[in-house]
Amino acid sequence: MKLARRAAPIVCVLAFGCAGSSGASRVSDATYYAPPPRPVPPPRASQWPGAVFLPVSLPWPWPTASHPLDIEAVKARMRSSTLGPKPIELANGVLAAVESTWPRLTGSPFAIRKSGARTNGALPDAVDLRSSNLDGPVKSQEMVGVCWSFALSSVMDNALRRQGQGDVVAPMHLISSGAWDSLHEKGKTAAIISETAWPYVPAKACKLTSPDDAWCGAAYHVAPGSWRQDASLSAEVENADAHGSHAVSKFQTIDPPTFEAIADELASGHEVYGAFRIDDDAWSRPRGDVIPDYGSESRGPHATTIIGYRMNGPRGRELLIKNSWGSDWGAGGYAWLSERSLTAHGDDFFTVEVASTPVPQTAPPPHTSPLPVPAVAFPIPALPGVLVADACAAGQARDVITRVCTSPCGSGAPRLAGLCAP
Repeated sequence: MKLARRAAPIVCVLAFGCAGSSGASRVSDATYYAPPPRPVPPPRASQWPGAVFLPVSLPWPWPTASHPLDIEAVKARMRSSTLGPKPIELANGVLAAVESTWPRLTGSPFAIRKSGARTNGALPDAVDLRSSNLDGPVKSQEMVGVCWSFALSSVMDNALRRQGQGDVVAPMHLISSGAWDSLHEKGKTAAIISETAWPYVPAKACKLTSPDDAWCGAAYHVAPGSWRQDASLSAEVENADAHGSHAVSKFQTIDPPTFEAIADELASGHEVYGAFRIDDDAWSRPRGDVIPDYGSESRGPHATTIIGYRMNGPRGRELLIKNSWGSDWGAGGYAWLSERSLTAHGDDFFTVEVASTPVPQTAPPPHTSPLPVPAVAFPIPALPGVLVADACAAGQARDVITRVCTSPCGSGAPRLAGLCAP
């Protein structure tokens, strides 16, 4: 399967773990609102091997099974490796990795181009699309250099909300389907599955990304780009391709990316994909909910989602950025960027429209029966009884989490998201 090609450097920064206070405030037209409560995440692991935590039936952001993060292995590689730009340390146990990216969509022959200022009257003084329920959830790419897929998924989430739908698009499927190449070369993407149908698992995303993403390989002890050698993951890719329901049908680039042109889109309810060439210090540790102005560029471009603006911020006109570094970054995952920084460091900006189709239906399995969850020796939340189809080939068992038929564990028990309990 064709994955997106690489060309110019891009920065994708990620936080280890999703721990964060549920009391982080949001900014909306200079009024602060508390975000809705978030589920308590599993503990973070910093040593390998470590406990595998399997949060089950939790709401967004990440109801997934994930490998623990080997922070020490990444730091050791940083001290000794000469391969490419090294990650930057944002805080204790929080790192940023550098990735490669694709041709700018501004140069695509399929782009619908927008330029200039608003033509239908004056712009409102402020817009925050969270207040109108047009903004989807804050996401975290963790230790995988795929910021583009998270920003793209977020503007697709917004397009669905403008249609009255609440689905969240799966970044995993955007990666595996080569969505960026499709946009650049065809002006549209394949039909993408929802996040609830294919939850983000960073170790799997690392296998789906390019072989040169050595940092996620060190973090999760997997081989980047090796998804074809993983029968279970290959089956997940095939299943996603067969059941996608939301496709980008067209996109409109904003070139040049003036504040007025971006604000015009936001005032009409459209979130904007925005890439910025960034500075380590300014972006790694925002001052509360503000990204400081900066002159030099040490990284970039990094993909984000622009979800609002204000005309009368402390620095004049400012944009409200949603990042894909988890809710610990900025103010609950959001921060303000000045018009000055937009002009100096803006790179690639566009909006999307999404067409939805019914999810293809498959015949139900002939019979289901409850299967008790085997006892395990590492910390794991109690799993309820689950229904497992008795339709796998001889010598295979259906994975309890992914529902994909695969080889059982050595003990004969089914796998848990591809993993075997000791």
